[in-house]
Amino acid sequence: KVKRHERKLEEWESMDHLGFEQLKTEKAEKGKQLEKCEKEINRLQQSRTINEAEKANVCSLINDATKSLAEKEKQLEDIGKITAQKSKSLVHLEKQFKSITRALESTSTACREIVEQSYNKSKIEVSLTMQKIEDLKKEFPAISEI
Repeated sequence: KVKRHERKLEEWESMDHLGFEQLKTEKAEKGKQLEKCEKEINRLQQSRTINEAEKANVCSLINDATKSLAEKEKQLEDIGKITAQKSKSLVHLEKQFKSITRALESTSTACREIVEQSYNKSKIEVSLTMQKIEDLKKEFPAISEI
């Protein structure tokens, strides 16, 4: 009976030893898994840090682009206002040009009429003067000799 107990005790000890070895092996495996997990966590944290930095950089670029776009829109608006002013000035100048052109045409017509009237008047006066000279020559034949 004692021997049987001793054998059972040895069996239990050997089973205990096997269990202990198995636990040690499992612990070592769990340690390796834990190490892998910690490395993965570190990698993910670094990746997250990089992603956050990239996100901040992208946000900064977007903000800069938005400011630049707002400035360009303001410049376009200013150009539009200037163009409108220039267009109004151009329309005003066109009206003045047309008005001056009509005035010049009217003045030119009036000058032509005055010149024609003066020419016709001079022709008449010359004709009348020639007629008077002819009449005087007839009246005073001695004038013809002069």
